Formats: sequence, C-alpha cells, structure tokens
Amino acid sequence: MINSADTRSVVGDEAVYTFEVQTKPLQLILNESPFHAKPIDFLNIDCEGADLEVLQSLDFAVNQPRVVAVEALDRPAERDICAFMRLKDYEMTHRLGLTLLFLPRNEIVALGELYRKFVETS
Repeated sequence: MINSADTRSVVGDEAVYTFEVQTKPLQLILNESPFHAKPIDFLNIDCEGADLEVLQSLDFAVNQPRVVAVEALDRPAERDICAFMRLKDYEMTHRLGLTLLFLPRNEIVALGELYRKFVETS
C-alpha cells in the first residue's frame, strides 16, 4: 500500500506485512521540541486515518495554531474533525482535496475586518 487515500492501492490488496509502532501524543512531541515555546503558525496533520486522534492529543489551551490543515479521508471523518475543531473555537474555511483548513473564529472575524477595510480603501 503506497497511498491509503488512493482506493486503487487498498481495495482488494492484502497486507504484505504488519508491525506495531510506538506513538506519542502530539502535545508530548511539541513539549520535547526545541521550539516548544514558539507559537505555531501552521499545523498540518496527515496521519492516514488517525488525524482526529492526533488532533485530540494537542492541548489547545497551550497551543493555538493560527492555521490548521487536517486530512479527512471520508465524510464521517470530516464531520468528526469539524465537530471537534468547533469545540476548540475553529471553523473550516476551505477544503483542498482531502485537506480541510481551519482558522480560529477570532482570526476569521479579524480577517473579515481587514478585508472590509481593504475594499473600502481600494
């Protein structure tokens, strides 16, 4: 399996082999990073179906990314990811293929005001 988002590579194919891997919550990875004290401007999550679980492992009270991109492989995953992000005060603003883009609600308001001012001065 090369790309689990491509149904041609997964439908009907048997696993060649399986193995377990050690995982860490995203918040722990960030805490251990030399950049842990820096704000997150852009967070991209593409974990082949485990995207919501990864999002849920982020402490949004500590880290508030300005833009979050998350892969959703199907409509149920999209629905669950959007519901979770709304609980964290983020709204989906764009969809690019399988990737959903989210902005914090307060950023959407600020960007709207900036756009309005730009249009008024143009």
